[in-house]
Amino acid sequence: MSRRYTVHHVGRQIEQLITFGIEAVSIAGTLMGGIIGVFDFKNQWAAYYAIAISVIVWLVEYPRSKRRKGNTPARPFQEYIAPIWNAFGPIYKFYYIRFIFHLAVAIPLFFCLPTILGGIFMVSSGTLYFVAALLGEKWVPIKLAFGSGAAPAGKPASQGHISAPPSQPPPRAPPKARADNTEELQG
Repeated sequence: MSRRYTVHHVGRQIEQLITFGIEAVSIAGTLMGGIIGVFDFKNQWAAYYAIAISVIVWLVEYPRSKRRKGNTPARPFQEYIAPIWNAFGPIYKFYYIRFIFHLAVAIPLFFCLPTILGGIFMVSSGTLYFVAALLGEKWVPIKLAFGSGAAPAGKPASQGHISAPPSQPPPRAPPKARADNTEELQG
């Protein structure tokens, strides 16, 4: 069977790459290159810059975006960081701006030998953001649900509802049809 790759399918792959992996590698590579670069390399200012920018990029990239389909678990303490970035509006939400941000912060990383790998990772992250932006993706905040570790503002956590596990294996009938069926069996 041949698998057709549509724009939607490729976009979902880009979304998962950005969400789950490339940023962690980018930040770790930049931070480690900065720490190594502090020890007796030329252009130590770039090493100090790499350490500072890796912390800033981590803060920017830490909140997870809501996926198009399915459930998206929030990261721990995301409910505190995400509203700060969400206040910036389109500056934070649109991936074209993140593309420009990653390319801009990557330029000084190429001036110190140990931070070059971090610069390459930042450019590749920016490129992925550019492709995701071309496919129409953007950052969408996650709405906190009961059981995520924190209650939404103004609602105590005790108001949530935990449903019982399903009693029938899939495929299950819609809830209304199941209720009608139990009434027929009992009556």
